[in-house]
Amino acid sequence: MIPGACGYEAVLAASTEAIITVSVLWAYPVGFEYATAIRLREPQRHGVPELGPFFVPESRDPDTGAPRYRPGEEFDFAVVFADGRTPERRPIGNSPSPDDPEPATGIAQRGQRDGGNAQHWDSLAWIWPLPPSGALAFLCSWPAMAIGPTRVEMDAGPIRAAGARAVELWPPLPAWHPPGPGDGDDRRRFPPDPRSR
Repeated sequence: MIPGACGYEAVLAASTEAIITVSVLWAYPVGFEYATAIRLREPQRHGVPELGPFFVPESRDPDTGAPRYRPGEEFDFAVVFADGRTPERRPIGNSPSPDDPEPATGIAQRGQRDGGNAQHWDSLAWIWPLPPSGALAFLCSWPAMAIGPTRVEMDAGPIRAAGARAVELWPPLPAWHPPGPGDGDDRRRFPPDPRSR
């Protein structure tokens, strides 16, 4: 499937110590992808902690086990739909999968990829389903980097419109099943990703 382009980007937060941006990149009929970028003025001893919106931030020094930040100074990030729901965070990987349990909130978020070094961290996440009409909000705070609670909003309409513009290339693949004895196919089959159609 070829996604519809969204083209939304914003500086989510900025201080003398750090800048955090968010970009909504692509939309499909079943969900959308967005990216976050973190840039720090000073290198951190162990690099930027795992700060992707789908990870729990690493709060301890990996060498000493000592707390990285004082209580209340950790990085926090959230996405909020117009109806007040926030996605349930899932482990990194392809999504959605037939094996995924239904999220309690009806929406879920999964990390796709991330990486960085002592002064930057970039991550890509997938949220499904598409947001309802209204404001889609991105929130963050990071007191250790002089960033108090911040919020930026975008109209979810363009994301929904981009999802409607996605082009299906092939019919859906059959549902996943493990190969059985004597079926003549020893290749492992994986659950189809709706974005690959």
